Amino acid sequence: MNLFTLVLLVLAFTMDIQSTSNNKAVYNAAFSPDSLHVVTVSADTTAVIWDVETCQLLHRLEAHMDEVYRAVYSPNGEFVATGGRDRTVVIWEASRGNLHHILRGHAATISGLAFSSDQSTLVTADVDGRIIHWDVATGELVENWQLDVNEIIKTVLSPDGQYVAAIINQSISIWDTTSRQLVSTIHAPALILSATFTFDSQYIATTGYEMPIARIWDVKTGDEISSVGSGAADSVTNISFSHNGQMLAANSNSNPINRDYETKVYDVSSGKRLFVLRENSEAVVSATFSPTDELLVTGYYDGTASMWNVNTHDKVCNLDA
Repeated sequence: MNLFTLVLLVLAFTMDIQSTSNNKAVYNAAFSPDSLHVVTVSADTTAVIWDVETCQLLHRLEAHMDEVYRAVYSPNGEFVATGGRDRTVVIWEASRGNLHHILRGHAATISGLAFSSDQSTLVTADVDGRIIHWDVATGELVENWQLDVNEIIKTVLSPDGQYVAAIINQSISIWDTTSRQLVSTIHAPALILSATFTFDSQYIATTGYEMPIARIWDVKTGDEISSVGSGAADSVTNISFSHNGQMLAANSNSNPINRDYETKVYDVSSGKRLFVLRENSEAVVSATFSPTDELLVTGYYDGTASMWNVNTHDKVCNLDA
């Protein structure tokens, strides 16, 4: 692994680096449930809501004091929640871009956000393993607990907030966020660098050193189900599932000297690569499917993002704030 790739991996997986003036990376994106809007969050401390049809900027959300790493829409699209390095979570009114609540209670970088199905509760997680349940209407802290795990590399929340996964070197412990009980433990053959849940929370994919591009595991049993891609995954910075669970996107920064940055999309069932998206001369940081799985937004280190048509593999537009 080269030094540049290692830096990107530390950036993507620990999410606790020092801010730099030239870092504008688009770390994450989230589509509204109806796929009409998408929010992007970046290192410049802002979140931006875009109109998907026109690719026009609708609202710039400014309340964070440091890099923003995570964003999520509520199930009915009424709210957007964002969180990042400043240890705060902000809930916004999506239609107007107005601030709804600023939530303070974490002592470490925010690593996960998930609304309950009735959107009455927001579940948040930080990199040290603290899980907090918030009342969305009032902004009050409802429940607060700490994972009984040491040496956590990263925590990952399932999309419905039911589970939290704690990455510890070559293993992952998965916990139920309501009962606080350990659900399963996954043991991988090498260091795990990143993980992502399917949207139905039944499976979790991992990527890391000396692996295929990704291994897929059963959340409840911890058993390995399948693998995706071939060869070592030491250049993969993160992975993400499509909403139907049939595709997996893997961001790769395999040759920084030649600026070989790409997003590879795989068929989960067969494990074979479907297509490659290669367009930007800057490192690719994130990839997010729309709820319909017809669109994919990729975020880059230079602060730009691109929207792609998944069926034709054509770029729809640039999202450049």
